[in-house]
Amino acid sequence: MATTDALTKLHDALAPVERAALVDKVRAHWEVWHRVNADEKATSNEKGTHLAELSRLLSLAPDQLDTITKALSADVPVTPQTDPKAVEAYIQAFGTAFQSDKFDAKSLATTATAAAGHVARHGGARLARFCEAVTPVLTPLQRGELAAHLRERLNDQHAAPGK
Repeated sequence: MATTDALTKLHDALAPVERAALVDKVRAHWEVWHRVNADEKATSNEKGTHLAELSRLLSLAPDQLDTITKALSADVPVTPQTDPKAVEAYIQAFGTAFQSDKFDAKSLATTATAAAGHVARHGGARLARFCEAVTPVLTPLQRGELAAHLRERLNDQHAAPGK
């Protein structure tokens, strides 16, 4: 309720050109998220990918990296649970509604819930698949380092909103 009220107040405070700019930023943010989280090949070891960061963090040996890459190489089929159409529909509905003269954030609740569910399911499934491929390959010391890193991330402002 507080979020929808705040979003409605934001709409009312912005000029039409500012609302359009905000909608463009939301669309751009989704495109970046999708590229990083859905389009990135899990096997990519290019700088900035999750696998490259893990390799750097844990000093993975080439054979470990090869084993993980092979485990992650299978394509993951798109299922109704991982189909980004729910998010795309929400962003389209949000963009249309937010740029109009009258805006009621509550009217977007159904599509917002579907979009949030997609993002959460996709992220959880991707993390589980990644951990299943990585964990058996790590040494006990590397597993401890990874666990410590994950615990540190729990205190990260981006990982724990609302702090």
